[in-house]
Amino acid sequence: MFVDAPCLGIGSWRRNPDGKWRASPNDLAELVERQRAILDSAARLVKPGGRLIYATCSLLREENEAQAEAFLDTHADFTLYPAARACRRRSAAPILDPTARPVTITSPDPASHGTDGFFVAQFERDKPLKNQLLNAEYAKDTRRAQRPSRPLRILRVLCVKAFYFLLRPPP
Repeated sequence: MFVDAPCLGIGSWRRNPDGKWRASPNDLAELVERQRAILDSAARLVKPGGRLIYATCSLLREENEAQAEAFLDTHADFTLYPAARACRRRSAAPILDPTARPVTITSPDPASHGTDGFFVAQFERDKPLKNQLLNAEYAKDTRRAQRPSRPLRILRVLCVKAFYFLLRPPP
């Protein structure tokens, strides 16, 4: 699941300098709340073993690292996917520096390389443990065992109907 979250766009101010004149401190507070809500909604759609990728074109800690930390605090079933592992699998590995921040993949310094600034954090949903799966199967089997079999249920219904038929006053 890829979340390209709405942000202030500070990472693209080099190309769009007018963005800094349109942004206000109130915008940041609203965007942080919206980003958190979007991440929470997206987390529900990630299957066990799947990944959630959170990206912004911002350089602000409030929109990036703070959001990633808050997400991990509220979603215990997610862990960070190591940036070094993600870079090893991609052709962009020489451009990105996975040792700069162990939590994220970020672009190189926008001023030195002529790129936009951005932030990417990858989260992986933990797979359920084998014991959890066995416990779920055991609970299902227990519920099944407590419910009477179909022939017994039919017999019970017939007995109840016969009982009411016998107790019915004569016409």
